[in-house]
Amino acid sequence: MSPDGIITTIAGLSPTVPMVDGAPVLNANVNAVSRIAAGPDGTIYFIDYRKPQVWAIVPGFPPTLRHVAGNGILLGSPSSDCAPPALPNCGDGGDARLADLDGPIDLAVGADGTVFIADEYSTHAIRRVGPEGMISTYFYTKSVGVQSISLRSDGVMFAVKGINPANITRIEANGTVRSANVVNDIGTEWCGFSVNFPVIFARPDESFLVNCQTTIIERTPSGSSVRIGGSGNLSKGGMLVMVALR
Repeated sequence: MSPDGIITTIAGLSPTVPMVDGAPVLNANVNAVSRIAAGPDGTIYFIDYRKPQVWAIVPGFPPTLRHVAGNGILLGSPSSDCAPPALPNCGDGGDARLADLDGPIDLAVGADGTVFIADEYSTHAIRRVGPEGMISTYFYTKSVGVQSISLRSDGVMFAVKGINPANITRIEANGTVRSANVVNDIGTEWCGFSVNFPVIFARPDESFLVNCQTTIIERTPSGSSVRIGGSGNLSKGGMLVMVALR
């Protein structure tokens, strides 16, 4: 969508062509796009959830595709453990395009073009793809999936983990993980009711925007929650499930 409100399709028009490196984006056979993020150079990254892979739309005339991560093999069920040292099939230390992704659900892009992928299921991890294309495990939860991530401009990341309750872990720019959660239950403590899949946007001033499904709230640095959008009632306005707070 342009600043003047005009919507333009950038991918998936017929006749479609296979998704391969260098393919024109406009006719790319995209399947199930679940998240998008923008890089510092204008590159747009997106998750094709059903493959499951991460792709990039490279600016140009015309824009083209670039394969970023994921070998496209559907694992189907928890089958690997990517805690360091990762099992060989997880792909750590190798080409990200050959690595297993088992449920990529969110992504964020750093100032240097590093791509972070929240891999929800068996890996329970945030995977890091460096500008050189190598993949590693950046953060590992062991027992619960990472539902969403938010990367601030200063490199500090916040990871939403678990489902009802969902908590938030803070990861410093150097990869150090804070021992205490930012919040233990986003739903009851911030939204005021149970929330299954909250999405957050972290700001440099320590405030957050939070998608509480039926409302969007601002969590201020002082610790108060202010509703800024949504009815708060499923019967009045519906559920704001996938509002992009990027």
